[in-house]
Amino acid sequence: MFKPRKTVGQMVEEAKTRIENLSLDGLRAELAGGQVQVLDIRDIREREKLGWVPGSQHTPRGMLEFWLDPTSKYSRESIDPEKRIVLY
Repeated sequence: MFKPRKTVGQMVEEAKTRIENLSLDGLRAELAGGQVQVLDIRDIREREKLGWVPGSQHTPRGMLEFWLDPTSKYSRESIDPEKRIVLY
């Protein structure tokens, strides 16, 4: 029987050590500096129902890696790899 090397909980905890959670004020400050882009990875229906961060780009979660990969046929030039990326 297959036994995973890490549990989902362990993977999530590991991922949390590599990400930064921004406050609303922190995000506002970063947006004002102009060197950040917000990718809204929520379902389009949630975005339409609840609203979005002005200037954010809807990026379906299932396509995120493909849109960021410059070698992918799905690559999006609208995502600037030189700017900090904030996921919402």
